[in-house]
Amino acid sequence: LHKIQKIVISYNELTGSLPSEWSCLPDVEVINLSSNRLSGSLPSSWSWLKNINTLVFDCNKLSGMTLSSQLLQFIDCVVEVYVLF
Repeated sequence: LHKIQKIVISYNELTGSLPSEWSCLPDVEVINLSSNRLSGSLPSSWSWLKNINTLVFDCNKLSGMTLSSQLLQFIDCVVEVYVLF
């Protein structure tokens, strides 16, 4: 699992929070979880995702617009962030 580079699970009506366990996937570059029913905020453990460059969370129920600033606090290599409510 350590070689996973993309996680794309969109349009699946997933519920719950973002999985903190994904911080154990150091090679992940893209996470796309658009159009689900995810809630909560970004797990602080995701700060270990040093290769991430694209995050797509549009059409979910994540905690407020502070999510974008939360991402940028500890993931300095993110190039694109999509958070639409």
